[in-house]
Amino acid sequence: MAAILVVAVVGVALVGLNNGNAEQDGSNGSDDDSNAEASNNADSLSATIVLGTETTVNGSAITTDADQSVYQSTSSDGFTIINIIDAGTYTISGTADDTQVLVAAGDGDEVVLVLSGVDITCVDAPAIMIASAYDPETAGEAGVTIDLADGTTNIINGSHVGDNDAALSANVSILIEGGGSLKIVADMEGIETFMHLTINGGALTITSEEDAINANNDGVGVITINGGTIYADSSSGSDGDGIDSNGYIVINDGTVYAFSSGGNTGIDSDLGTTINGGLVFATGRMANEVSASSGQPYISLSFSGALSKNTLVYIVDSEGDCVAAFKSLGSYQTLLFSSSELSSGETYKIYVGGAVSGTFDAYGLCTSCTVVTAGSLQTSTLLT
Repeated sequence: MAAILVVAVVGVALVGLNNGNAEQDGSNGSDDDSNAEASNNADSLSATIVLGTETTVNGSAITTDADQSVYQSTSSDGFTIINIIDAGTYTISGTADDTQVLVAAGDGDEVVLVLSGVDITCVDAPAIMIASAYDPETAGEAGVTIDLADGTTNIINGSHVGDNDAALSANVSILIEGGGSLKIVADMEGIETFMHLTINGGALTITSEEDAINANNDGVGVITINGGTIYADSSSGSDGDGIDSNGYIVINDGTVYAFSSGGNTGIDSDLGTTINGGLVFATGRMANEVSASSGQPYISLSFSGALSKNTLVYIVDSEGDCVAAFKSLGSYQTLLFSSSELSSGETYKIYVGGAVSGTFDAYGLCTSCTVVTAGSLQTSTLLT
């Protein structure tokens, strides 16, 4: 017990438990009406691409003819590029090293990439690069959809080049959905968009050296999470947020784990984060304010000093029942938790140390716990 309580933690701030009618800040990312309207439906072309030593398109060897909708080329750095230049739905599977999938479609072209068992590595640039396509420039909408085929496992190991810092990088708004999984390992950022990112489904596991997820258009980019399970972890690096938007973040549903490195935070937005639903567990070294208009209660904790890895923190309600317990995978000083199990106006107490019974998931969260041995009660202030 003494080993646990040796951590000097006093003065926890319960920064918010709010409920009410939430507004989605930044729902319109741009007032520029000059963007081209979609002129091609994504169903206008359907192609099946199987990556490998000899990549095939619809069962035939891929062409090098740049006039075709899908063709192969070689970059100046020597890696293979699978070019997609027209609107359509492209189902991609197979394994490829030193390869990039590049979407360079027209401004009116909608594109769907169906990932159906992809394992792709590119050590010199993003493994999936969305250079151009239709962009409605409205938060929650996208001209490029990445559909994770049901039951499939997809793996992306990617790098960066120039301003495109992520293993999956997009110059336009993108949407991720589906019932499959996507694992991204990145030497800088994991997923990056220069406009908006919407996540409707899928199981995303992202480990990165810098921001795991980033919308980097200052004052414009909106990250909207409507579903899925997201593990965004930049803790393998020295300077990165879990989920970072230079505009807004809106969480409406889904399960979100977000962990940071350096002096950063799990969830960071320049213009505001709104939590309307879902389950959110984020840790970091600094706090990022959550909008008081959020539709779901949340608890934001700021400890006076850093908690070491695996230190137990748990929350109890006014009846003394354990609501949730945390054992972070790394050191942190701030913690954000939001769940439908929290109640507006309820009084919660925070404890550090002690022992609880219950099953912790792979990311250090337990939502069904019982206090076995009481920890140290933290001084806190409830703001309503």
